[in-house]
Amino acid sequence: MKAQSLIGKFFFSFPEKEDGSRPLSWQGQVISRPLPGVYLVQINEWLFGTPSDQMVVPLQQMVDEQWTFYDDHDDWVKAGERHLRRDEAVEREREHRERFGSGEGAVVRMQTVRGSEVEEGEAA
Repeated sequence: MKAQSLIGKFFFSFPEKEDGSRPLSWQGQVISRPLPGVYLVQINEWLFGTPSDQMVVPLQQMVDEQWTFYDDHDDWVKAGERHLRRDEAVEREREHRERFGSGEGAVVRMQTVRGSEVEEGEAA
């Protein structure tokens, strides 16, 4: 398989947070490779997708942050929508766990009626 250039490709970055999650972070396009192993990228704003900053990024950072690349603008936009829906679902789940607990190790009152007797126990 022949290696392809990253120049011109659209991307998303997913740097790891302290909690181990990898939410979508940067979006943009690779502009050039000024030095071997170093790329100039155009970062786009989230709200309107307009160009904002240009940054020099080492290839190793792209690998570490699990950047994803797209040849086509439309594919990139569709992938971004999928990633945002995923991140929103993960955030809702995190909020739910914070509010209600994870269920793991939580004490749950269970009542079993046997005749007139009521028993309480812990969930396993």
